[in-house]
Amino acid sequence: MDNIIRDSGHEVVRLPPGHPELNAIEQVWGVMKRHVRSNLRRFTRADLQARMDQAKCCATREVWAAAVRRARDFEANYWVSDNLPDAVDPVIIDVGDVGDDEDQDDDEFFDDYDFVSEEEGDE
Repeated sequence: MDNIIRDSGHEVVRLPPGHPELNAIEQVWGVMKRHVRSNLRRFTRADLQARMDQAKCCATREVWAAAVRRARDFEANYWVSDNLPDAVDPVIIDVGDVGDDEDQDDDEFFDDYDFVSEEEGDE
């Protein structure tokens, strides 16, 4: 399906998982579910079907337009809140004068740590 869309000159943009507020259909579905939940009189299959049929009428042009506007507002707010500053100062850690002390074995710095070598991890 993605190839057909691209071949038609469009771009496929995926919504991030776990963010139904960015998807207008999820918001419209929420309106419909609230209608069913608040109007369900008896917990029978017939009553549930009747409320679901009524809920379809909740998906009006105005509800869809509001859901799209709301999703776009959420998206705009995410773009603003997630942006990093244009310039980030470098982080420099000064470890002092390390030099080339050949008498000192670099491995001794890590003697207290239990590292697993690649060979040991493969066993």
